[in-house]
Amino acid sequence: MMMYKPLKQLVLATLVCLVFLVPLQSARAQSVAESQYRALLVQQIETLLAEVERLQSLINQRTGTVSVETPYFLPESAVITDAYTIQNIRSVNQVLNQEHRRYIERFYKLVPDEFDAKITEVVFFSDQNPQFDAFIEIIKPYRLQQWRVGFHNDLLRFSPSSKSITELMIHEFGHIVALESLSKNDTYLEAFTREFWSGNEVNGEFVSAYAETSETEDFSETFATFVTNGIHYDGAAVQKVDWFYEQSELVSLRQTIRRNI
Repeated sequence: MMMYKPLKQLVLATLVCLVFLVPLQSARAQSVAESQYRALLVQQIETLLAEVERLQSLINQRTGTVSVETPYFLPESAVITDAYTIQNIRSVNQVLNQEHRRYIERFYKLVPDEFDAKITEVVFFSDQNPQFDAFIEIIKPYRLQQWRVGFHNDLLRFSPSSKSITELMIHEFGHIVALESLSKNDTYLEAFTREFWSGNEVNGEFVSAYAETSETEDFSETFATFVTNGIHYDGAAVQKVDWFYEQSELVSLRQTIRRNI
């Protein structure tokens, strides 16, 4: 539930009007090009929206309410039971539910520090007909700067430090890595897909049955295998795992995560 939505909508409506009005007035002055005005105005809009979200976060902290939109990954049968906005390590320490706090601490411990600021929400959900144990999604699709991670409540009966949960967390983190930039025009996922999912043909084996479902899951499953196995991996889809070793930044990420395990 998004609190104070009418206020945010009013701000948006006002700013949208300004987008069209200000350039017309500025054109009469002919002091600055219209494109420059629009760029400045877009920047101001983003700043104001960020301030609205910051104030909303403060309100949520004082009222004990967390603003969370329903993730599109979840089916209708799923229900978010608990949600946390994570701003820094102190936010994690303030999570009162000990089971939740242990899971959140474990996830942030595994993830390299440079990614901490990108993962700003953690939710726990239930589902009578579970289709998956965890998910991760982009909160703001136009930026890739904020992500939400979710864990099924049934996982709480397992230790967050167990091998299976550790691999699951690394898999979910792999979805963030997939959309990081490999080059100016490529993400890791795009390069991986071009190499192993070209056209209608899939090249190579898979590290798991789940990896066969899509190129995104193939990437994350292979990433988790790449991180959790030794250097001399000789299992299924070895050519895909070797591809990860060819990416120097991913090798560095692997080393950091393995130290955190």
